[in-house]
Amino acid sequence: MKEGLDDYVAKPIRAKSFVKKVAEWVLPATNKHESKSEVNGESEEIINFEVLNELEKYGGKELIYDTLQDFEIEASGLIESCSELVKNNDYVNILSKLHTLKGNASTLGVEKLAKYARMIEANLKEKKYDRLAEDIITLKMSFNEFQEELHKTLNASK
Repeated sequence: MKEGLDDYVAKPIRAKSFVKKVAEWVLPATNKHESKSEVNGESEEIINFEVLNELEKYGGKELIYDTLQDFEIEASGLIESCSELVKNNDYVNILSKLHTLKGNASTLGVEKLAKYARMIEANLKEKKYDRLAEDIITLKMSFNEFQEELHKTLNASK
């Protein structure tokens, strides 16, 4: 095998499929079979700690927590921007911010937030604007749940 990119992970990148793909290359003995429900299934978990445990194997606990804290700051800004953009009916920029939020949340195992961002994004693509303001409030509530779970976890690990 030559050095270089020999594989890919399709978007939207799901943390479980990403970790599996990395493991396939880093640990050749890893089981390469993955059920569809593991990758495409929806979950109501706020933070999927199974995903974080897998990611931790490759980057360490400190890197994972630093990344989640960076995500918290970024996600807060994206959600606040969406709230402001709703006032101007700026659907194109809301879509862009939701797309970023959805992808980053999915990759890090922040599943409930990713699910809501994905749902709102799909509604906007179908030009369903009537519940957008309420949906952004639901997104904020999901983000608040993530923050509580993250800080509870960080405090427990000290």
